[in-house]
Amino acid sequence: MNSGVRIDHLIFGSSMDLAKLLALYAELGFRVSPFENTVRHDPGLRTGFLYFSPLGFMDYIEFITVEVRELFDAAQGKHGNMVFSEDPYAQGVGIRAQSVQSVFEELKKQGTAVKPVWSKAPEDQGKEAPPRWSFVELENPAANLGGFYVEYLKPRAEVEPSVFHGGNGIFAMGGLLYNDNDSEKIESLLRKDFPQSSVRRTNKELWLGCHRILPRPFQEIAALAGKDLKKHPTVEVYGALFYTENLNQTEAALKGKWKPYIRSGDEIYLLPSENEGLLALVIEKPIEKWKQERDFENWLF
Repeated sequence: MNSGVRIDHLIFGSSMDLAKLLALYAELGFRVSPFENTVRHDPGLRTGFLYFSPLGFMDYIEFITVEVRELFDAAQGKHGNMVFSEDPYAQGVGIRAQSVQSVFEELKKQGTAVKPVWSKAPEDQGKEAPPRWSFVELENPAANLGGFYVEYLKPRAEVEPSVFHGGNGIFAMGGLLYNDNDSEKIESLLRKDFPQSSVRRTNKELWLGCHRILPRPFQEIAALAGKDLKKHPTVEVYGALFYTENLNQTEAALKGKWKPYIRSGDEIYLLPSENEGLLALVIEKPIEKWKQERDFENWLF
């Protein structure tokens, strides 16, 4: 049985007006969701997106903002251990699956405690709308990703995967930054939370499907930034790995703009600002090499 999992999106909090936040990221050369494509989300939240290649099967960053303060405040402490908020740091990871039922069965078979499959429709479409997504959550995630598995139920149009980017050269989300420097420990934890076939190691690099899991202690970046960066108290994934065609092009798009960043040799760190939590490492990667990693013939992996 093959569950087919990969990283779908990484979630960050923001206390900024969502329309303004998306407009600011568009100024930096990112591809953003039009405000009419943002989504209402329990409890009293609204989410918007930065999109990355491949077109048609996009990975994305999701920003969580509070839209209805009364609903958000009333829900605090009532939703178990996964409560998204506007706090400006990484808050979780969505893992896309071809079949969450297959994931559920594989995880149970390998001894991972997992909650029952459940489904939902977009909140804007009312209670009678057909479900668009199905989900699986772990009872006690070992790797502390703050994550869940999601299957998209609405059929997607047939489209040839293709590469796109804005004016900053960034074209892909290559993986996640994990708050540890022990890759063997991280691999062991991931193998408890994911189907065994989706976690692998090649050339001393750790992979979850087609995405790298990069061991990089959070405090190293905070020290490099020279400031007290905030991290989720339990979620150990705190940032994204981005690929750019040209690091100088990326830096030129950032210079003099609102988003704080650090250039360190052949790396750029995008840092959280006061009101939004995106932290990312940007490195230069040839598109053809990324395509080989991504495996466009079998795009889910």
